[in-house]
Amino acid sequence: MTRIPLDALIRRVSRIAEQRFNREGEIDPIWLVETVSGEQQIIVSPVMAPSALATSDYKDKLAAKMRETFADLDVVRYARAAECWTVDAEMIEEQFAQHYAALGYTLANHPSRREVVLFEAEDGTEVLTAFRDIVRPAHGKPYLGKLGAIERPRGLYGRWLGLLPSKGHAEALRERPQHNSTLLPRIRNSNELPDDVGRVFVTAVPDAPIQLVGRRDPETGELCVVGALGPPRKDIPAPSGDDLPSYIEVVTGPEAERLILSVHRWLTERAEAEGLTIEQFMAKYHEQPETKP
Repeated sequence: MTRIPLDALIRRVSRIAEQRFNREGEIDPIWLVETVSGEQQIIVSPVMAPSALATSDYKDKLAAKMRETFADLDVVRYARAAECWTVDAEMIEEQFAQHYAALGYTLANHPSRREVVLFEAEDGTEVLTAFRDIVRPAHGKPYLGKLGAIERPRGLYGRWLGLLPSKGHAEALRERPQHNSTLLPRIRNSNELPDDVGRVFVTAVPDAPIQLVGRRDPETGELCVVGALGPPRKDIPAPSGDDLPSYIEVVTGPEAERLILSVHRWLTERAEAEGLTIEQFMAKYHEQPETKP
């Protein structure tokens, strides 16, 4: 089974949102979800509450409900579209919180607000976002502007992220588009390097199923793996260069994602061959450091 790229999910839900907006002049939050079997379906989740504060509480409950729904359906990827207000704020978090409260807990009252449709997509290893402006001409029907750049956000936060269940992630990761055996990096073990050679690294990919530690080969630039760790706890942020000693390199972005995918695939295949879950195999793997990918 070949899965379309994650950014294609955003484009697809963008077209669905445009059709609904053209027909109705507004859209309720739309979820395009994909199950482990590759089946896709649309879920619409209207948000109804009497006030901005009540809306916030309702959204928290809706996020919890969607998490349960995703688990029941074995969802491994999703893209979401929803109307919202946004502003370019240059305040520190505390100042913005006070300003937000003064506006009645909604950016709809902000003088430089921007009305948009926000698109978010997640597959357990990366998150993508994009926007389309809602244009309301003085004469004529409102419409959606062009889809903006699809980007990886610098900071990952919000109630609508991290909703995927862990069940089925292994299968989804093994079938991610544009990552076949010829494109994935070769897994090198740090035992290939002399003990005193290579800068220590740690990967920091938000919501990845594992993180990796090892050393970078100074001659080839390749990342040589010492071992795999489980994902960090939700209440502990991913490491950054400011959190670690200067001799440790924090590896992010596509380089880290491809290596994590390679190692996770290798771990999954080995686990299946031995009739184990990946968690059971990882426990065994940590007990036998001489095992080489």
